Amino acid sequence: MDTEAFVTAVLRAARAPAASGPPARVPIETLTTRVANRLGVAVPALFGGTQTRPAVTARQLLAYVWVDGLGRRASDLAHALGQTRGSLSTAARRGAAQAARLQAEIPRWCR
Repeated sequence: MDTEAFVTAVLRAARAPAASGPPARVPIETLTTRVANRLGVAVPALFGGTQTRPAVTARQLLAYVWVDGLGRRASDLAHALGQTRGSLSTAARRGAAQAARLQAEIPRWCR
């Protein structure tokens, strides 16, 4: 990268509005518990292959908050939940619908 391109990139980043989202350091266990409690699902149902609608919905919401809301890696959550990264990425996309209904609550879960 030449000097002009570097300076341009730095200036662009400096002018960009600061991210005002929730902190990205909430542990997986804490977020999992909060999502499960809010949706009335037992925490163990989120781990592994439970395919009941409430468990799948909770996993989708958890994946959305983790990946899209917090900007964390899908592979980290996939490993913790016993899922593949691909299935977690798909779940995160599908979780947007649940997140829209609960948008006001999500920032509290992420503290």
